[in-house]
Amino acid sequence: MTVTRNVILDLTPLYLTGEASADTQALVQEYLTKDPELAQWMEGQRTGAFAPLHDAPPPHLETRTLRRTRRRIALQCWLFGIGCYFCALLLSFEYSTRRGHIVEAHFLARDHPVAATACLIVAVACWSAFATLRRRGL
Repeated sequence: MTVTRNVILDLTPLYLTGEASADTQALVQEYLTKDPELAQWMEGQRTGAFAPLHDAPPPHLETRTLRRTRRRIALQCWLFGIGCYFCALLLSFEYSTRRGHIVEAHFLARDHPVAATACLIVAVACWSAFATLRRRGL
């Protein structure tokens, strides 16, 4: 198999970040000895975008971050559900029937303004908190 310049360029990110296997590193180094122009370009890239990455954070910090993220996602789910519930409750109808026929229809926002106001306040609070958490990002 012939190794072309494009193959080496495909392997460049792995080689420069140090994530390539020993065989791949040997292959790239062997090719770079034959192509000094590419070797010079590679050295320029080593200090640029492909500079070595930082060490991984300690395990306890990763665990704490994961737990915090899980709690925030769970809170977002609950806020979304409660917001949807109170919006639906605000727009709900209640029907009174007698012998299978509708006798009265009650619209919560019209017939029970105090309950509708409470539902509206809870829904707006939930949606505001949900939007704030989403905007802040994970």
